[in-house]
This record gives sequence, structure tokens and C-alpha cells, in this order.
Amino acid sequence: FTDAAMNYNTISDLDKAYKYVAKNLANDDERLSKATDVYTIRRDELNKIPM
Repeated sequence: FTDAAMNYNTISDLDKAYKYVAKNLANDDERLSKATDVYTIRRDELNKIPM
């Protein structure tokens, strides 16, 4: 997810990917935490781009 997150150019696409990852990492707190951090950073980056 970390590598793929940078390829998503819309928040909608990022959200879909994160929901899938979060579901699959539900039992792995460490990896889910890392994925959540990446998601939050990328979402913030996308929110700063004028649309």
C-alpha cells in the first residue's frame, strides 16, 4: 500500500484502496498503523492540490 498510495490521484481512489487494505490488515496492528499513516499523509497531499 505504501508504494501504491503515491499512484492514487484522487481521494476517492485512495479511500477505496485504504478500505481494502484496512480490512485485510485488521488483525495486524503494526502494519495497519503504518498503512493508516501513509493514507493520512497522501490524503493531506491530495487535499492541497487545487481541483
